[in-house]
Amino acid sequence: MAGSAEPPPDEVPWFWSDQYDLNLQYAGAGLPWGEIITRGHFGRPPFTVFYLSEGRLIAAAGVNDHHTVARARRLMERRVEITREMLADPSFDLRPAAHP
Repeated sequence: MAGSAEPPPDEVPWFWSDQYDLNLQYAGAGLPWGEIITRGHFGRPPFTVFYLSEGRLIAAAGVNDHHTVARARRLMERRVEITREMLADPSFDLRPAAHP
């Protein structure tokens, strides 16, 4: 309506829950998926599991890793393509890709 050239990004569903000393967050719609990638060590928080379908990020589930899930949500909303290596590498900062 205001003359914007680009439509706003689609909002990706997400939720969170605190369970004792664990913060659980999930963003996306991860069914069905074809591949998972883990950032961090599964079972040892903080960590995040990314769900991909045909190489595209479709969901993220994190334990005590809320920043990573929030950035993954923005990546999905903006349909940013990101490599498996970038997702798996805890030293790779997702922030620049999530905030163009």
